[in-house]
Amino acid sequence: MIIGPHLKEAVLALGTNEAGTHATVSFNRIDDPMIIYSVIADDTLANSTWTPIWTSTGTDPLEGRVKVIDPQPMIEVPQRFFQLRVEAH
Repeated sequence: MIIGPHLKEAVLALGTNEAGTHATVSFNRIDDPMIIYSVIADDTLANSTWTPIWTSTGTDPLEGRVKVIDPQPMIEVPQRFFQLRVEAH
């Protein structure tokens, strides 16, 4: 993994929502409209088809901590995998 100057402060954290029913992915983002953040998820790593569960846009650059709640209830899947993608455009 290559960590550039914008990624070293991302600090990815996993958790659950207050009710404990959905997984959450939290990370720090910077206020830069040229950087697009995406959180993608899947139930398996074998033959995965990663699905975006949250994506920023260049029009909503907000600096600070972002908390993304997975729409898939944890009770419905025995395991879940997440990726944070950070792309410069």
